[in-house]
Amino acid sequence: MSEPQNRLTKVSLSGADPILWEKLQSKLLVILDKSLETIINYDTGATIKDEAREFTSAMIHFGKEKLKKASIENEKLNAEIEEIYTKIKKEKAETRKINAVADKINLENQLRAIRISLGSAKALMIGSEDNEDILFIKRIDAFLDVINEIKYSDEA
Repeated sequence: MSEPQNRLTKVSLSGADPILWEKLQSKLLVILDKSLETIINYDTGATIKDEAREFTSAMIHFGKEKLKKASIENEKLNAEIEEIYTKIKKEKAETRKINAVADKINLENQLRAIRISLGSAKALMIGSEDNEDILFIKRIDAFLDVINEIKYSDEA
């Protein structure tokens, strides 16, 4: 007996008696094929085989759509992560800018305090005839010149 074409199943079994199994195997395959040709949807005339094919195709389609959806969701998630990362980078840059401004103000305040201290010391010593005081006043003037030259990069 020849095997039917376009079968959905292939049976590979063996029995305890290989000769008996050889005779029964072809009969079993015929019974399985006939079972698959049983009509189960009388409205459309669809057989078990037809419904199995349609079900398999639907499952494959469902799986592919599910994978596409996951891919789109992953892309959306990646975009959201990138947006958050960009926002964090921007906030860090703004924080660095604010810190730089604060550092500049702090430096200016410290330099102003040094100028006041040195200027006060110089004022107290002006008029002194002592050579050490005169030398110290000259050093204060040189130091004040250096301090007055200190500028922040945005003022250059």
